[in-house]
Amino acid sequence: ETSHSNEQDGDTSDDSDAASSPEKRKAGREASKLDALRRLARGGGKGRSDTKKLRFLDESSRSAERSGRDTVTVTLLGTAQDGGLPQPGCYGPCCEWARNDPLRRRMPVALGITGRDGSKHLIEASRCLGEQIDLWKSCGTYPLRNNSDSEEDGTDRACPVDSVSITHAHLGHVDGLGLFGREVIGASTLPLHCSSSFKEDGIDGNPLWGAMVKQGCIVPKVWDNKSAAFVPGTGEAVSGEGEDDDDDDMPEAASEVGFVIHPLPVPHRAELSDTHALLFEGVPSGRRLLFLPDHDSWDKTLEAVGCSSVREWLVDKLDVDIALLDGTFFNPQAELGNVRDIAEIPHPPVAETLVKLGKKKKGEEKDRRLIFCHLNHTNPLCNPGSTERKLVEESGWEVASEGDIFEL
Repeated sequence: ETSHSNEQDGDTSDDSDAASSPEKRKAGREASKLDALRRLARGGGKGRSDTKKLRFLDESSRSAERSGRDTVTVTLLGTAQDGGLPQPGCYGPCCEWARNDPLRRRMPVALGITGRDGSKHLIEASRCLGEQIDLWKSCGTYPLRNNSDSEEDGTDRACPVDSVSITHAHLGHVDGLGLFGREVIGASTLPLHCSSSFKEDGIDGNPLWGAMVKQGCIVPKVWDNKSAAFVPGTGEAVSGEGEDDDDDDMPEAASEVGFVIHPLPVPHRAELSDTHALLFEGVPSGRRLLFLPDHDSWDKTLEAVGCSSVREWLVDKLDVDIALLDGTFFNPQAELGNVRDIAEIPHPPVAETLVKLGKKKKGEEKDRRLIFCHLNHTNPLCNPGSTERKLVEESGWEVASEGDIFEL
């Protein structure tokens, strides 16, 4: 807030000054991110913040231009559990606080990935799709088609993404999928990457989504059940053994888009479909980002992947650079009390994850970032000033913010 106030009051330090101080650059990006979110919260109303160029957007754009769009960027478009913040039906302090301050609102979890070739790939399809695309554009990581996001005839009917990937069938991850149908976007042969379980139980058994397939709006592309990687968009499989694929096995399409996706099955309540974490790997950089918004418990997941500890899986087996982890509840008993039965909505508590992870170790071969996302509206991590938030940060880990940008 302080850095935002300083910028509004006329802080016009030049690029050379900013370049000399990583702290200044970070403060500028955070201030500009707040500015973008304020504009979105006001519904894009015209004003000074609408005409002012955002410093961190300029940095992202210049970086992409310098490399000829040679950078794969992952933009965090949503950080909340399926109900968002505020959540419908909740009138407690956690949600009233967000209703009174739009900057505290959070959208259901989603990612926007921009390929080296300028292609755009959506991970999860929430009901906040429109706002999330707007946020993606505001972050400067959403390349426009010929300075416009419309077709050549001047209409605004172009599909905003080139593929969609779904981790599982629970509400907040799929309730915007219908927006790609004829009633709204009217997509044509949009690739929808998913598991065979999601296709059979979700799409084939759903009248709305089934109709979208018949109408040619979406084309399900089922990934390999053995978790072999695939190229987003084409769905072309990468030969090899799942997360251990070698660059020599990468098809040409993988080099063009700049990343591949490894689906990793994880235990999570499967009344609608199975669940996968998604491991994104840069090509040829090899940088890896794990997206694990939902799973039942660490005990079940570690047993399923054949590891004895969280660090063994994330560090030794997956070798991740960045991990977006299930942070639904910090302490579900304290948050939910007798209102809900946690057995109906199991997630590993953040408090337990912190114990299993321990503090970030200095001097590791990689500066790994572990970030909690998919936050329930009751989670005190949504409050930047909470004791729980401070505990996460003092451990060396992070809490996700919408508009965060990662590079592969």
